[in-house]
Amino acid sequence: MVYVDSPTMPQAPRVCIAITLVQNMHRAISVLTRKVDNLTQTLKSMRADYWKELLHLRYGYIPDHEAHWFDPKSYQDNVTIECINAKLSSREQNLQDRISQLEREMNKMQLTHQQEMGDSDRDMTRAKKVVSEMPLDQLFLFLRMQNSAR
Repeated sequence: MVYVDSPTMPQAPRVCIAITLVQNMHRAISVLTRKVDNLTQTLKSMRADYWKELLHLRYGYIPDHEAHWFDPKSYQDNVTIECINAKLSSREQNLQDRISQLEREMNKMQLTHQQEMGDSDRDMTRAKKVVSEMPLDQLFLFLRMQNSAR
């Protein structure tokens, strides 16, 4: 890039750029302009087909005669589909990770619960053994004391 001063006082310095860079810029602008024109045309036709179908359904619907002008698949572009698929797969992976984490937590809780239930089962077995070996008069006395404490 070269700055050139002119003999008269310009508002800003002029910039000299290689012609190939200017041509590349023009080519890029023309490609982008063509893409915008294509998208504009697609949007116009999509909008027209959509409104035709809506108006037909609203005002001229005949049960035996179906008319379809709007086909969403004909207006899809690959870039949008790839972006949506990438976002969905990322979201799916995050949800799978969350499910795995919750399953691990659930397994830990079930194991803890089984251990606690195992302890209470041992306590219940021990209590049954003590009660079965206890004489009936002592058992009734014990039960009477428990009821009176309430």
